[in-house]
Amino acid sequence: MERHNLAIKGSANFFGYIETGKTLFQCLTKEFVVLVYQASTDLSYPSSGLPVVNYEKAFKNDQFMEFQSLLDPNVDIKEYGGGWLVNALTYLALPITEEDVEKMEMALEGKVEENTCMENENKDIRDVLLSRTARFHHVRKSVWTGTNPPIEYFHCDCREYYFKRWCFQSAYMQHREKLSLLGNKIPAKKKCNSKSASSHMAVTNALRAAKERIRVKKRNKTDQPETI
Repeated sequence: MERHNLAIKGSANFFGYIETGKTLFQCLTKEFVVLVYQASTDLSYPSSGLPVVNYEKAFKNDQFMEFQSLLDPNVDIKEYGGGWLVNALTYLALPITEEDVEKMEMALEGKVEENTCMENENKDIRDVLLSRTARFHHVRKSVWTGTNPPIEYFHCDCREYYFKRWCFQSAYMQHREKLSLLGNKIPAKKKCNSKSASSHMAVTNALRAAKERIRVKKRNKTDQPETI
């Protein structure tokens, strides 16, 4: 909730929803009213300025464009539970099998196989459960009828979507038709600010690892001898 609290009180760089240092009467009659209104409108439906709805804003994100160029719909996406399972960034190019889905369902129930501890001697059961549930982004399609016309958008159950109201996987599902017409054009990389440098570097490293997996996969495929 750190980001949400910061949006409420503001910071040195931007104004928050309310002004601090007011009297109790001023807070009850004005500031809290503004807070309830702003928080309700911001979190109830996707704003048109968010990348999950606004494709122009999503396409300006160089990391998202690189992510979508590496994602293979035939490998990284699988229909599941009225929606889609999409591989997380660190699992791109790894096929989604029925066994992986079963392990995820067991992990959501807090269960693992009997021999899991023997196979993962250096891991705690909690780590195994978290890794199996964090592998997939469960993306679903929803319709917000509070506007005219209604807004169709994709939402995800991941932590990133909860804080930022969008993630790469949900934005890809939202704009996949436009992306197919775009031809996987990746914009020039932009310089990130110091505040987002650490998260930016983490995503960059994950993209590099995904590139390497795809490169090795293609190389192994070409090195296989032809069968007659």
